[in-house]
Amino acid sequence: MHPSLRATNLLKLPESLRKRADAAVRGSLADTLFLTNAIDRLPENTSRLLIPVFYAVLDTGDIAQLLQFESSDVGSVTNRILRVLPVFEAFHALVSANVVFTESIFDLWPRIWAWADCIDSLRDHLPFTSPFSHVYSAIAGLFVALLRRNTTSSAIKALVSRTSGVHVLLARAWAYLLRAKENFHGLCQISEFLRLTLHHSHDITSFLEELALGAGGSRTDLAALIVSHLHHVCPRPDSPITNDTLKMLPGAITLTSHATTSVQLRRALWEQGIVPALTIISSAMSLSALAIATSLPGAVLRVLTGNFLFQPAQRRIVEALRAGLLPALFFFAFKSEDELIKADVLQMLEKDLPSATCFFTVLAQLRLSLDDVRDLDPATHFGRWDYVDHWRRFVELVEHRLKVVEIYKTGRLTALRACDSLQCGEIRDKRQLKRCNGCRTAYYCSPSCQKNDWRNGHRTSCRKLRARYDADVINFSDKDRSFLRALLNCDYAACRENITLRVLSSMCTYSSQIPLVVFDYSRGQCEISVDRVKTAEENYLPMETQRVRQGCGRNALHFMRIYKEIAMRVMPLRSGSARLYEGLRQIVDEMPPESADGPPVDMEKYRAVVRRLLESERLQTH
Repeated sequence: MHPSLRATNLLKLPESLRKRADAAVRGSLADTLFLTNAIDRLPENTSRLLIPVFYAVLDTGDIAQLLQFESSDVGSVTNRILRVLPVFEAFHALVSANVVFTESIFDLWPRIWAWADCIDSLRDHLPFTSPFSHVYSAIAGLFVALLRRNTTSSAIKALVSRTSGVHVLLARAWAYLLRAKENFHGLCQISEFLRLTLHHSHDITSFLEELALGAGGSRTDLAALIVSHLHHVCPRPDSPITNDTLKMLPGAITLTSHATTSVQLRRALWEQGIVPALTIISSAMSLSALAIATSLPGAVLRVLTGNFLFQPAQRRIVEALRAGLLPALFFFAFKSEDELIKADVLQMLEKDLPSATCFFTVLAQLRLSLDDVRDLDPATHFGRWDYVDHWRRFVELVEHRLKVVEIYKTGRLTALRACDSLQCGEIRDKRQLKRCNGCRTAYYCSPSCQKNDWRNGHRTSCRKLRARYDADVINFSDKDRSFLRALLNCDYAACRENITLRVLSSMCTYSSQIPLVVFDYSRGQCEISVDRVKTAEENYLPMETQRVRQGCGRNALHFMRIYKEIAMRVMPLRSGSARLYEGLRQIVDEMPPESADGPPVDMEKYRAVVRRLLESERLQTH
């Protein structure tokens, strides 16, 4: 036991205080209250001499008996706990004032924790005269004081933050305080405790599991608790930001940023509406000079944009746009001097938002969201020319893609499908084809075509294609998937002459290898490149390359790279005949040997021939 906790120290007290101290140790509630209330008025040395009294009140010898109480014992149990609560508040004051010796905390903490856990366990069984939110506020306040004290060693911080069950209690207190809705001080303490313990938690997984247990038992319960807290603190985009707001947010924001380590918790947060909640807070902070003067808006914005890193990112973008993301970006750029905030704004203007415009759902929301900033001057709000330039290019891209949306709505861009039987390959109105019930990906114009394709390879690829389809259904809406094909068909049709010339160039240089066309939408504007499938790469694309080689010139290998997808999407181009391929092959075969092996061939001289070939091959679709 640390010397400052010894009962012999009471002999050094003035007689009037010593009598009350002795009575408090023997169980007097009145004397305990007198001494705890006197702490602020006493000299530091005298206050330190009272610590053994408070240590004795926290003796844990009767906790086991208290937890087994019966209804007839309610009065005595309540009285015992009422002696403990003011001691918690006294220790809060003493620790905060550096009156408690650091080394003594190793002896104090086991008793403090045991009583906090006991009181929490009895919460729903005792008739407390004051709201239990005050009890939780006192407990959390003491925990925070122990963690925050400047002289506290890292060992003591670890002792507190790594105690088994401490985060279960924290989450129970958090949920209770939110339901009570009147204890701002308690929620501030919870937020600070979260922030501090996250810095000292050596096992985030266990940390999150304990919080989930205290929140109700599941990650969904924890996610609901986090989002409820954010809504409680800032319910509307125009909510005033106060000092209380700035105190209640950091812990929840820090916790949300750590939640990305858990796939299940991240998804639960999405389901509970974490992105709209963070966007609303960002909007409110973008209008607040008080908030802008702190680092908190930048932290909120980074946690918000961190949700755009994971699939399905476009859904998070839509949620943020619907909750007011665009006005928030304008006002952040206008008011904030924080370079990290400006970098986040630039990231969204330059990459996140443009690259999401390949999705129908994003474009549909942007049609509405752009009206929110129609009256805001980009030059005034963004200031820097590069921000203004990125914004204008983004708006131009959206306007162009919205025109594609209008064409898409007519059905023309997705009207055709090709029969996936290599012996047929006929392109028809998609309503005349039937889809394979296994993979939900292949289409056939007749049962005989489906049987032929089953024998010729679909038997082995059906399951793999179904896995791709199932992943798409999880991450993309039907309209998003359909629009991707429409957008690809539209962009190919607009550029197919130049694309075909580049394919011809690839065929000249690599005559035995399959040309590969990539439509890259990952940065917004469609960037088209032509390469070839290298011999080693065919091992990774056996199904796709086999169908191209067996397709008799009617299948071309096209890929689509979209927002936040690691692997490219295979989007084969189907032609109604082999005339285009055969014409290109004839050009290559008729080239003099020295031209094929020498300097790059000038493809422009073949443009007229390529144009005629394309005119003869009008029926193409992805």
